[in-house]
Amino acid sequence: GPKLASAGAVQSVKEGIPGTWFIGSVNGGVWRTTSLDQESPNWVNVLDGQPVTCSSMSALHVSSSDPRRIYAGCGGSTSSEQGADWNVVNSGDWAGIMISVDGGHTWQMMESFPPNYYITDILEVE
Repeated sequence: GPKLASAGAVQSVKEGIPGTWFIGSVNGGVWRTTSLDQESPNWVNVLDGQPVTCSSMSALHVSSSDPRRIYAGCGGSTSSEQGADWNVVNSGDWAGIMISVDGGHTWQMMESFPPNYYITDILEVE
């Protein structure tokens, strides 16, 4: 059949374990592929069904000491699907930082993070 294409606002692209790639997208969450080298890579939204409160990513970080540990920073939403009316620029849930310790299979919100902070970058200090 015909090839399908779509577009979105990608904030960050990072490689996890070799051959596994992640993107953080505005209004779309975190996506993973293991087929980036294919003509039509298969991307999967890894936040679907997870206990996280944010769908708009503004930062993404993969640990240099353990590439299975991935951090995703929440940012403002720019979609009318995220608010009650048309005036929703930067009205997303600014819920802090999410973490996965198993290569993006499961996610949780980091605790004790101040609410409503727009994450612009993530620095991991070990």
